[in-house]
Amino acid sequence: MVLKSMSIRLPTILFTFLRGNWQVNAAFASASRWNNGGNSRSFSSAIHSATHMDTNVVSSSSSSNEVMTDVTKGLTDRSFGGIPYVMSNPASRYQVVFVLGGPGAGKGTQCDRLIENFPDQVHHFSVGELLRNAEGPQKEMIDSYLVAGKIVPVEVSLGLLEQAMGKSVGSEKTRGSTVCLVDGFPRNFDNLEGWENLMSECSDVLSVFLFECPVEELERRILTRGETSGRSDDNVESARKRFTTFEKDTLPVVQSLVENDVNVVRIKGDRPLDDVWKATEDAMNDIIKNYVLNANRQLLDAVSSKDLDQYAALCDIDGDESTMKEAFESELLSDGIEDQKTARHESVISNAEITIYGETAVVSYDRIIRSSADNCELSNMRETRTWNNQGTGWKNVHFVRTPK
Repeated sequence: MVLKSMSIRLPTILFTFLRGNWQVNAAFASASRWNNGGNSRSFSSAIHSATHMDTNVVSSSSSSNEVMTDVTKGLTDRSFGGIPYVMSNPASRYQVVFVLGGPGAGKGTQCDRLIENFPDQVHHFSVGELLRNAEGPQKEMIDSYLVAGKIVPVEVSLGLLEQAMGKSVGSEKTRGSTVCLVDGFPRNFDNLEGWENLMSECSDVLSVFLFECPVEELERRILTRGETSGRSDDNVESARKRFTTFEKDTLPVVQSLVENDVNVVRIKGDRPLDDVWKATEDAMNDIIKNYVLNANRQLLDAVSSKDLDQYAALCDIDGDESTMKEAFESELLSDGIEDQKTARHESVISNAEITIYGETAVVSYDRIIRSSADNCELSNMRETRTWNNQGTGWKNVHFVRTPK
């Protein structure tokens, strides 16, 4: 069977592809959103490394005396067409990013922008806000710690955090494609040990975003914020105690995480706000790509094994069961499989690229399809798939193939 250039639209978003290059035609048939004004970040197997981001990945330079278990033990290293990515196993585990930085470093501001640009994929949990807004018999004790610039006992912090995560993220089905930003945690080794004891069985730490800012700038921001915030700890005395606590207790935790192979991304927080946002967005897109690439791999596996249910779960197709079946059969026919009932095939993927636009992503790759029975090449193409996330995971909405 000779593969012809083809384009199939799964009827949610209309995209136009010309001469094998993708071009967005903003004709929407549903409530999909472009959340960053059309600005995109791209990753490819040729350039995929920490240097593509305007950030620095912390490297280990010394050994820590602290003993810790692995907060990433549920993560599995994988690759799609030359692009490395990681996924949780099982996918029902909470996907966590620790957000750290001195008081006033801009953690909250950048988390707000992440929520604005990734509303269906990211949830923000500020441990500090949870503590400040706590009610009931613990409130007086928590306030006394905050005013003194001390760290609240980990059991109290994690109890509030786990309760908030459970309410916000929802069912186990959505945990595997939702990023939980845990802002202001862990602050010391007691926090880290508490996380390992209480949260490691239900969560994986994908990354740490470390916002760095000179002490002088941090103090200036805290005092300015204190004029309107009404916070009991936004004053000179509390601020300086918090600076000291961060340097003495939190930075050694960051180094320990580095030494235990946790991905720590340093973001310079004393630059113009938009520059800090660009670095933060890059770091988040590097996480989002994990979910998109894994969904693409699962979809190809579903087609290969003729698993219609799995295929349907990964596609956004308007219509009844017959419409879904028609789309599924079009995948098989275009794969060069004449006997759809019995023939099995395998895909060899290379030269992959992914571009992320907030809640929409485009994945392109070279794909050679071979018969599982005799390894005969059935087709050789450049395939591009468009994915969209509206809060229920990544769904394929369009694909196009150009023969090579």
